[in-house]
Amino acid sequence: MVIKLLHVTCALLTLVSFCLRGVWMLQDSPLLGHRMTRTLPHIVDTILLVSGVTLAIRGYGAFHQEAWLMAKLAAVLIYIVCGVVALRPGRSRPVRATAFAAALLVFGWIVWVAHTRTIVFPWDWKFAS
Repeated sequence: MVIKLLHVTCALLTLVSFCLRGVWMLQDSPLLGHRMTRTLPHIVDTILLVSGVTLAIRGYGAFHQEAWLMAKLAAVLIYIVCGVVALRPGRSRPVRATAFAAALLVFGWIVWVAHTRTIVFPWDWKFAS
């Protein structure tokens, strides 16, 4: 239970940190280049990753057979790529803003998958007529 709480707390810290850095990116703030801004998210993300792997191994010995976990892992990789595009300089502001929005959408889907333990996309929902 402690590991799950640590994982969820780090996920929340990651989201808050990413949103703050994204706003700073859009404002061209010098705070984006501050040493703490460049270091602390990596520490939190490492703890998030280690706690997630620990949860997966403890809860699902053969976690690679759980489709929702594999989908979540793939989405984490997409989130990382979008985050790198959004927060690293060298691309235009529209490209970075689009990558930032995409990363937030992917993060939301990761949370959805973790909560529901399904890989059904919201646009696949069937509504009663």
